[in-house]
Amino acid sequence: MTVTHQPTLLLLTGPPGTGKSTLAERAADLLGAPVLGWDWAMAALTGFDPVRDGLRRLPHVEHRRVGWSILWNLATAQLRRGCPVVLDGVARDVEVAGTREVALAAGARCLVVVTSCSDEDVHRRRVEGRSRGIPG
Repeated sequence: MTVTHQPTLLLLTGPPGTGKSTLAERAADLLGAPVLGWDWAMAALTGFDPVRDGLRRLPHVEHRRVGWSILWNLATAQLRRGCPVVLDGVARDVEVAGTREVALAAGARCLVVVTSCSDEDVHRRRVEGRSRGIPG
């Protein structure tokens, strides 16, 4: 008898400075999964000026969609191998729905965690004082 497990696609989303990346890294450690971050994916395009110029001309919604498309394709590759994956980024309803579609198509369980910070002063300090060290 072959035992198969259902891979997990975990989306960590919420406003900047609410702990998404920190939680994504911890969850990835527990799941044995890679973290695919929207900011990291888009920063990888640094140095490709024609691409970056084209992205700057896109409406904001389409610009966001480019990054999510990259993440969804990479996540699909992991899920098809039966591996879990964690996505980290500010996802609106359309990106949450798209993430759920990716999981469904891959036969994966989808979990969405929305982060927040209820203390306005703490949140402001987090956003103003953070340095994520993302190349580009």
